[in-house]
Amino acid sequence: LAAELTDALAQIIHQRIAAELGGACPGVRYGFGYPACPNLELNAPLLELLRAEDIGLTVSESYMLVPEYSTTGLLAYHPAARYFSV
Repeated sequence: LAAELTDALAQIIHQRIAAELGGACPGVRYGFGYPACPNLELNAPLLELLRAEDIGLTVSESYMLVPEYSTTGLLAYHPAARYFSV
């Protein structure tokens, strides 16, 4: 349930960003650990860039997010943005 709620909140934020940018979002939301961005090690520099430790978000030795039911994402706001698999 916690994982589903986390993903649902991320989707709501994605939709809110789209609304603030003028309508339906012509783009996609990528997340590390999913097929389009499988490298979890990229969580570390992202959290450093965002200074996520200020709100208690860190990564484990295996680069998983801590607390466990946290999520990050990269929003590609472009009409040609598509999901892909590497």
